[in-house]
Amino acid sequence: HAPADPIRFLTHCLSEGQVVGMYQGSSEIGQRALGHRSIIADPSSSRMRDHINLNVKFRESFRPLAPVIPEERAEEYFHVSQPSPFMSFVVNVKESFTKLLGAVTHVDGTARLQTVNRESNTFLHALLLAYEQNGTLPILVNTSFNIQGQPIVETPDDALSAFCNTDIDILYIDGFIAEKHTPWANRKISQSIKSSTKGD
Repeated sequence: HAPADPIRFLTHCLSEGQVVGMYQGSSEIGQRALGHRSIIADPSSSRMRDHINLNVKFRESFRPLAPVIPEERAEEYFHVSQPSPFMSFVVNVKESFTKLLGAVTHVDGTARLQTVNRESNTFLHALLLAYEQNGTLPILVNTSFNIQGQPIVETPDDALSAFCNTDIDILYIDGFIAEKHTPWANRKISQSIKSSTKGD
């Protein structure tokens, strides 16, 4: 289906602890996801990191995930003085936010940060700001839209295959949404992750 306001729809899904596969525009060059072929999620709990690594990416639970934030807001949460649009820098998370960013903060208090601005990725930038308005931080997990050992998804068929064969809850493809409706699939996992953030 195609929601009238996809940003509002995705904000609600993310706030409920759901994992979103995002496919928008043309593909990107390189090994890192920059918002066009990404898996995004709430960053507040280390359990979300484990869930994505184990049940979506099918890799070791300790593998790090990156935070993405609007460029103009980065200095509020991270010790950074320049943009990082390509996840080129590992920076220190400000101490007051390390526990609130459990899915993306490394054990040494750092994170491999990505910043976005309105020009580079209008949709993701707007989504981050909308997510903050939902009572959270303007930050999301961003990891490449692929399964361990496979390349980043290139086509809509690739994205649908990854969506159907992993615990991704929502698939966004250029304004269209695919959801999983199996009663026992994913929803309990997502609710458990969301509720666990209070004590994480």
